[in-house]
Amino acid sequence: MADRPTVERVAREIMARVRDEFPHVHLELDFGTPRDEHEDAYLWLDPHTEDSEEINEIWAYTIKLVQDAFDDEDVYLVARMRNVGIIRRERPDKE
Repeated sequence: MADRPTVERVAREIMARVRDEFPHVHLELDFGTPRDEHEDAYLWLDPHTEDSEEINEIWAYTIKLVQDAFDDEDVYLVARMRNVGIIRRERPDKE
């Protein structure tokens, strides 16, 4: 586990970069949610969009930054999304 000031610094950097790319996204660093010993904190994302392609872009970008933080800084953030409910189903073609 990283120390709290390091986690806060790294999370602020990630949050700023995500907001630069997606200004409407709300991010929140959470030390209160129960987590495993090796996890430093939760990073909650609220994409404020219903566009599934944009949600996927936000998620992919955020996860890349979270993975980089783990590789480069040994900070383990658990990224999770709020207010997202997408069900994708392949529908059979009508004949």
